[in-house]
Amino acid sequence: MSSIKLKHSGGNAVSISAPDTNPSSDRTVKLPSTDVDGVITTKDSNDNLQSVTGVNGGQFANRNMIINGAMHISQYPAANNLTSSNAVRVVDRMFCRINGGGAFTITKSSDAPAGFGNSLKWDCTTADASPAASDFNYISQRFEGENVQRLNKGTSDAVKTTLSFYVKSNKTGTLAVLLTDNDNSRQIGATYTINSANTWERKIITFAGDTTGALDNNNGHSLNIIWWLVVGTDRTSGSSPTAWESSVNANAAVGQNVNMADSTSNEFLITGIQFEVGEVATDFEHRLTRQELADCQRYYCRLKAYVGNRNGWVMFYPVQMRVSPSALRLSGSGGSINQITTTTSNWNHNGTAANMAEVQYSAEL
Repeated sequence: MSSIKLKHSGGNAVSISAPDTNPSSDRTVKLPSTDVDGVITTKDSNDNLQSVTGVNGGQFANRNMIINGAMHISQYPAANNLTSSNAVRVVDRMFCRINGGGAFTITKSSDAPAGFGNSLKWDCTTADASPAASDFNYISQRFEGENVQRLNKGTSDAVKTTLSFYVKSNKTGTLAVLLTDNDNSRQIGATYTINSANTWERKIITFAGDTTGALDNNNGHSLNIIWWLVVGTDRTSGSSPTAWESSVNANAAVGQNVNMADSTSNEFLITGIQFEVGEVATDFEHRLTRQELADCQRYYCRLKAYVGNRNGWVMFYPVQMRVSPSALRLSGSGGSINQITTTTSNWNHNGTAANMAEVQYSAEL
């Protein structure tokens, strides 16, 4: 077994040795680049890593900027239909949009890769084998500016980011992903390939940092990740945005050759989405249900209350919401909802008959 010995001026040495058994192929250990200092982490006799201060230059917890990437939380209706030109949410924080391009039923599915319990599923119900130039269908997640300041976007310290996710479909081929800066109308894209039909596959994409255009440090919509499922030529006729550029529709999905709407046999499933600082995809960061639910309730929640013959009730949200939400009564009758803030709202019942009421509050981006 060959080895390299590095000798200290004090006399003792450290050896770097080849593995005990022959690997199936060559393996690479990447050392720091010439302009970055680094250390090789060691482990103790109990296999615990030593002297580790972060992962990919970021923190251990909350590496994943995606909320509900495991598709576990679903406060919305269990299934929703996408037809013609509309948008729905089924699992929290995942925005599903269609503009032409067939019709789909969107559900939270129990079909998932090992280590996961759920996925977001698109099931084609009306085919469109030849989408119009302006057609598009996509899944996206939007980010508040204050949650993505770690990207250092718009500065000389802008960092690379890595997106990883699991996909499964009956169709194979190439699909496109787009990362957009909503504050400065900029974008960068990439493609990935589904290699095997009806098989869960993990995909990893690394995006360059952007030294142009700082993201607003507030609770507004600053960043967006889009997974294209159907695209017309309006979004594929340009050049691939492999580097940051001003937003151009014609470049948004260049390279995609899959049309998820070309048959009612088509389905697309996704889960295990992670978006993190650095150019290495770490293992998916699983969170406790109560943590993920609280993060989701910042944007959407549903409350039930028994409203009797009283003038009104104060409804307290589980967490402070992103902004003062819109309110929609899902059940119950009489009275009105007003004095809506980021933490509470009033149900003015005006002494009408007692009933059980359910209200949804939305502060989505």
